[in-house]
Amino acid sequence: MWKELYTVSLLRTFHPCSFRYIAERYEHYILSEYYPGLALSSASLSALLKKVGTRRDAIVAFMKDFFFDEREYLIFDGTGIVLFSKGMDDTQRGYNNQKVYDPQVNLLYAFYGGTPSGMPAYYRKFPGNVRDVSAFGTVIAEMGIHDIVVIADKGFGSSTNFTDLDSSGLRYIVPLRRNSVEYDRSPLLMVDKSGFHGVFQFNGRPIWYYSQHSDTNHTLMVFLDGELRLKEEKDYLARLLNHHDGYSEQELRNKQCEFGVLVMKTNIEESPERIYHLYKKRGQIEQMFDDYKNLMDLDSSYLQSDSTMEAWCFLNHLGLMACYRVYDLLRSTNTLKRYSLGGLLQEYLSGIRIDRTSRTWMYDVLSKGPKDVLKNLRLQLPELAEFLAPRNVVLHPERYIT
Repeated sequence: MWKELYTVSLLRTFHPCSFRYIAERYEHYILSEYYPGLALSSASLSALLKKVGTRRDAIVAFMKDFFFDEREYLIFDGTGIVLFSKGMDDTQRGYNNQKVYDPQVNLLYAFYGGTPSGMPAYYRKFPGNVRDVSAFGTVIAEMGIHDIVVIADKGFGSSTNFTDLDSSGLRYIVPLRRNSVEYDRSPLLMVDKSGFHGVFQFNGRPIWYYSQHSDTNHTLMVFLDGELRLKEEKDYLARLLNHHDGYSEQELRNKQCEFGVLVMKTNIEESPERIYHLYKKRGQIEQMFDDYKNLMDLDSSYLQSDSTMEAWCFLNHLGLMACYRVYDLLRSTNTLKRYSLGGLLQEYLSGIRIDRTSRTWMYDVLSKGPKDVLKNLRLQLPELAEFLAPRNVVLHPERYIT
């Protein structure tokens, strides 16, 4: 099934559409020259989705095939997918950070944290009323991972989760809530920063830090971003002066030493700067979820069964892997500030077309935009004879789901 899965995932990634239009697009795209004769009608795709969706074991095997051999950092985060269908066990009313109570399915994702691109590594879906924290143990067991470092959000920082992480032998970097009683706040009260152990720069901003041991196996690292502290204090004060409910002068005094603070709990030996940089990659993950729901138009689904939903999620996962290859290209060419992922895929690169006329494939005339993109990304279009060569190459399907 790998040819169908690969073709459908690419067609849906670069030009989001419902499954009923896949066959038409396939016939007019050069992918039909690479992989001719694929059955991609609505009925064929429906059968494909049902078959793939019952093969969770094969999907997990595929994702594990991309795990690195050396110690790896995995960043965990979750999101909800709204469902407009009935009769699915996983469709449950849930709650997410957008305050959406619609019937939904929750996705828990893992991303590579030690690589610059942060490629998506693993996903698992759960009923909409199951929170990410509750699903974490199940995910770790299914992944069968041991020699990794888990990086998670503060929602994972419960005493139960720390106990589970320690008992499983996993290493981790997990933030504590600012109001946690575990860390010593006294250095934060010293104006001269004499209680801090050092400072480094992150995105041009000074980050002060100090560390302490909560016990023999765990270290607490406290970071202070001065610019963020001033911003949070200003925002709180504005709400206070505008008489928002829940804001008071006494609470402002209580929170002052916590503004701009990030507290990390870890059982690994890494420099504070390395710990901070690893965790801050979560911003890239949040952008990924935005791309997942907006660029790829995957914020909701009308599928009617849990198995087809599983296959839908897997196709989306393949699409995300493709997007991150493009993201890595932007990063390696220092063009992230010039091009967004969505703009690059759906505006510039979509302007590079290969049309078929009288059974012959030819490059369409390029406008200035795509030409500039190719130059800035250091890409050169191959000769068509070379471009079409892969259709004669024997690939290795053992790398894919068979």
